[in-house]
Amino acid sequence: MPHMRLNIANRKFWVVTAVVCVLAVSAWWSHCLLTPSDESQIRRTIHLVETFRSVQGRLPVSLFDIGMVDSENGPIYYQRESENEYIIWMGDSLGESIIYESRTGQIHR
Repeated sequence: MPHMRLNIANRKFWVVTAVVCVLAVSAWWSHCLLTPSDESQIRRTIHLVETFRSVQGRLPVSLFDIGMVDSENGPIYYQRESENEYIIWMGDSLGESIIYESRTGQIHR
């Protein structure tokens, strides 16, 4: 019987260790998915929005207005917050994102 308890405890240890390793690798991988080229895509989108604003005198309603694909599946998202402010972001489902807020003029992760 003591030998059986040791095997069960040993299995639990390895299962927990495996789960922790998978979560750690997933977190690392999601960070690697956002690359400097992702930031350049954000900057390109900002440029297109600002060009649209200077020509049309207003913000675009959607990415479609500036010639981009406007999809719920991304990879870039745009939201007009008010007549003068907007947010552009891209990211994955694990919480890593690049976000631009026109209100602050800052890009942050």
